Amino acid sequence: MNLDNFGMDTITFAGPLEGKLNAIRDAGFTQVMLSAPDLVGHPGGEDAALAAVRAAACASPDSRSCAISRACRATCTPTRST
Repeated sequence: MNLDNFGMDTITFAGPLEGKLNAIRDAGFTQVMLSAPDLVGHPGGEDAALAAVRAAACASPDSRSCAISRACRATCTPTRST
């Protein structure tokens, strides 16, 4: 089955965000929907959650993951307003 047009939501899994992202990537999904509690409730804060998303996309030699990583870098650059 071609999973290019399918994604998985992190809310589907239990456990830390990093484990969820790795499971989604390892299962062959190329899209991920991030649950708000996974981002704002990350033990390291929101910046650490975004870093985990980038790291999961970069961890695979699969060219699809590289594309996800490029898209993430283009759209998920954290900015902080004070």
